[in-house]
Amino acid sequence: MSAMPSHFEAVCPNCLVGLRVPLSYSGCNVLCNHCEHKFRVFGPDHLATPNRTLASAEQAHGDERSRLDEQHHQAREELESARSEIRVLQARLSELLDLRDQLKAELEAQRSRHAEQIAEHHARAEANAHLVERLKAEILTIAQSRSAPDADLEAAREEIADLRAKLADTESTKRSMSSLLEGMGIRLH
Repeated sequence: MSAMPSHFEAVCPNCLVGLRVPLSYSGCNVLCNHCEHKFRVFGPDHLATPNRTLASAEQAHGDERSRLDEQHHQAREELESARSEIRVLQARLSELLDLRDQLKAELEAQRSRHAEQIAEHHARAEANAHLVERLKAEILTIAQSRSAPDADLEAAREEIADLRAKLADTESTKRSMSSLLEGMGIRLH
C-alpha cells in the first residue's frame, strides 16, 4: 500500500500555473508564488466530503464576494473622487481660459494704444523736424539779410558808377551824332 500524499496540485485561477500545496492547507486561502493572487484551494479529501466542500465553497464565495464588494466600493469612491476632482479642474481650467482671453484682449488694446502713441510721436517728430528746417532757413535768411545791406550798397554803388559811365558815353555819342547831323544839315530839338 502506498503512503498517503502530503501535498496536492492546485491551479491558480489568475495565471493558470500549477502549484504544489500541502494537504493541511486544503480549504484555506493561499497566495500564488507567481502572480501573488490570493485564492482558496481544496485538496482531494474535500471531494470525499461534499457537505464540507459545499460549506467551504460557500464560505470562500462569501469571502470572495465580500472582498469584491469592498474593492467595488473603494473603486466607486475613487471614481467619484476622481470625477469630483475633474469637475474642479475643469472649472479652474475654464476660469484660466477666460482669464487668458481677457488678458489677450487687454494686451491687444494696450498694443493698439501704444501703436497710436508711437504714430503720434512720429508725426510730432516729423512736424518738429520740418519746423526746425524752416527755422534754420529763416535764420539763414535773416543772417544773409543782415550782411546783404552792405553787399547791396556796394553793388548799388557799382551799378550807379556803371550807369554814370554809360550816361557819359551816351552823352558823348549824342554830341557826336548831333555834330554829325548838323554837319549834314539836320537839327534835333
